[in-house]
Amino acid sequence: MFQDVFPKLKDLKLSLINLEKLWQGTVLDMPSSFQNSTSLIVDACGRLKHVLSPSMVASLEKLKNLEICNCKAVEEIAVADGCSRLFTG
Repeated sequence: MFQDVFPKLKDLKLSLINLEKLWQGTVLDMPSSFQNSTSLIVDACGRLKHVLSPSMVASLEKLKNLEICNCKAVEEIAVADGCSRLFTG
């Protein structure tokens, strides 16, 4: 499990990440500081296909702002009801 390095993290911006998924593993592996985030901005992640799993969405109760910019490969953004929406570039 991760140590909670940034306990007051509220805004998180991820840029130029060379991954197909933002998170691998279970929600239990996620640092609690990430779960406290109110804003997540993902920008210029060219290979990113899957943004959040449904279980991650459920654990991000405080998230109020989600921005995905310049991520042309994104296929799926999970939503809290367990449905997935398909977005094409």
